[in-house]
Amino acid sequence: MSRALRRHTAFALAVAALTAALYVPFLGNPLVFDDKIFFSGHRFAYYATHPLGLDLRLPPYFSLAITQVLSGGIVAQRVVGLLKNDPRMRQVFFNQIAGPVMNKMFECGMIP
Repeated sequence: MSRALRRHTAFALAVAALTAALYVPFLGNPLVFDDKIFFSGHRFAYYATHPLGLDLRLPPYFSLAITQVLSGGIVAQRVVGLLKNDPRMRQVFFNQIAGPVMNKMFECGMIP
C-alpha cells in the first residue's frame, strides 16, 4: 500500500470517527420538528425583516417569513408546490375535490 493511500485512508477513518463521536450520543433522541418556535409567531416580524445576521438559521427563517408575508400563507404555497411537482398527488387531489366543487358550482348557478 502506498504512502498516499495510507494517508487518505487514515484521513477518512478520522473523519468517520469524528462524525460518529458527534452523532452517536444523540441517536436515541426523539425526532422533533425544530421550527415550532418559528411557526408559533415568536419573533416572526424580526425574521421577516432581517435576511442576514448572526442568528442561527436566519436566512432560512427569513425565506419562510417573507413567503408568509408576500403570499399570505406558507401552507397554501407548499400544497400548490406539491401538486405541481407530484402528478400522482395531483390526480388524487383532483379526484377528491372535482366532484364536490362541480356540484357546488351547479347549485350556485355558476355553470348553466
